[in-house]
Amino acid sequence: MAPRVVQCPPAGGRLLASGTNSLASDDLVLTVQGLPARTFGFIFMGQAAAHAPFADGLRCVSPGPNQSPPGTGMFRFPIRARAGAGAFVEGPGIAAFAQAAFGTTGALLPGTTWHFQAHYRSPAGPCGLGSIRTNTLAVTFQ
Repeated sequence: MAPRVVQCPPAGGRLLASGTNSLASDDLVLTVQGLPARTFGFIFMGQAAAHAPFADGLRCVSPGPNQSPPGTGMFRFPIRARAGAGAFVEGPGIAAFAQAAFGTTGALLPGTTWHFQAHYRSPAGPCGLGSIRTNTLAVTFQ
């Protein structure tokens, strides 16, 4: 089953998915394209969708309503940099990484839906604040 693309925000860099939502395969690959050359960024995930202004874009991922203690439930993958390609990749092995790095609160389990979004530096963003977010992908894992 393919991840569901959420159009939030509608322009800028794009977060794309390939592979599957199968935890047994752990072959999901998230690719961020359309970035300015020589930029860096990271992908983060949360259990709920949002629609909140953030820098030159929108934060479309949130921790979810039942996170305890407050502030948990948002998880960031390592920072990625590209010298000139304007793209970066996370995966395969996203589920294994999440289990090792984020523990039980960030584990990708069968039947759970996680929302993914990328954050990247962009001095030419529409508001001039220096950073922007991509669209969001919602993935329900099996």
